[in-house]
Amino acid sequence: MSTTVLTPVMSHISRVPVEHLSSIFIMCDAERHDEMPDLKWAPLCLLLVCSEWKRIALRTAALWNHLHVDFYDSALKKHTSLINTWISRSGNLPLALSFNMSSVKISSEPLMALLGLTWRLKVLRLRLNEGQRTFLYILQMRQMPLLESMELCINESRLLTWANTGGIDLNHFCPALRALLLRQGAYFYILDAPWSQLSTLRIPYEELEFTDAYNLMKKCSSLVECSLFIAPSHDLMDFGGSGPLILLPLLQILSIRSYGENTGDFLQHFTLPSLKSLYLEPELIDCPKYDHQFPVKLYQFQQQSGAHLEDLSLDGFDLTHEAFFDFLAINPSLSYLRVFGCKIFMEEFCKTMLVSPDSTTNILPNMVVLDIQFFEQSTKDHQLLDVLESRFKPQNSSSHVGVPVKKLKNVSVQLRDDMEDD
Repeated sequence: MSTTVLTPVMSHISRVPVEHLSSIFIMCDAERHDEMPDLKWAPLCLLLVCSEWKRIALRTAALWNHLHVDFYDSALKKHTSLINTWISRSGNLPLALSFNMSSVKISSEPLMALLGLTWRLKVLRLRLNEGQRTFLYILQMRQMPLLESMELCINESRLLTWANTGGIDLNHFCPALRALLLRQGAYFYILDAPWSQLSTLRIPYEELEFTDAYNLMKKCSSLVECSLFIAPSHDLMDFGGSGPLILLPLLQILSIRSYGENTGDFLQHFTLPSLKSLYLEPELIDCPKYDHQFPVKLYQFQQQSGAHLEDLSLDGFDLTHEAFFDFLAINPSLSYLRVFGCKIFMEEFCKTMLVSPDSTTNILPNMVVLDIQFFEQSTKDHQLLDVLESRFKPQNSSSHVGVPVKKLKNVSVQLRDDMEDD
């Protein structure tokens, strides 16, 4: 009787059903949109193990329905061939494609190849240069019935001049669009999208005027997540302290970069009853003035929204007003608190965070992650924060009452001495 010698790889392959192995391959394939595909990518790596793995990988369409390519003039034909070969293995599955053509001179080959795939696009990320901007006018004429997420960036210093040649209208061509990321705020002026159906809107890198940011959020009534960068504003008086409130009932995550004196004013124009996570970061480089009334505005915003915050990150604010502690008191559901580089009364903050000896409750009973980085102001402040840190350290949990410190997964209390008074 003849015997067949099997290698370990072949032996294991023969025991695993093809459909199970295919599922394992898919789970091992992390979607990466920031690098060119190489031999470290799961789809390509799997082809090199053995002929059986290669056969299964090539027949597993879900390994090939997402792709990121950085294009260069010297390899355009190679890149175009790569796209065609890669996508041909994806069957008819929805596609997630990311093309970076900002380093390429005017060329239509890869973009024309993309036009033939618009009916399958589910996620599209485009980074173009000024010479390729007309492609967007062509793209808007193609039906993209499956498109849910779009990211646009054009290396163009004169975006506003597009208004003279007509804007880009995505309303009738992307009926399923839910997420939009614009790498330049000026897109707001030349792009018309189905704003009311968006659940995610991000314009985190380029400044929007206060009024434009306000009007944009007013259009996006279904937002669940929003990230904006608001420019220095001189039009706050147009709204006044009792300006019209905008209700965004579904918004859960809000991230705002703005100039310090704008943040509180902007928040006060919204009612966000479902808000869970709030991340605020002022730009103080060109506008080094603190809004000393920010805690008051933050407290008023929270009162009018009635939300139950779980995550809060404040970076570079003046929190010396007692209203900040009132704000903490009405947010007992906070589980994550990050306070970085803020001006604050250390003693009051420590008293707020620490439970008193005769009490078994705490103002923030659900705290899980506490990340505090203050600028050192005095020896007493330093000592107070040492006490605060020791109270929350898990190894000291048996010697303290109050906050169940075993809940805390991460504690970071730091001091810095490089802050200058304004």
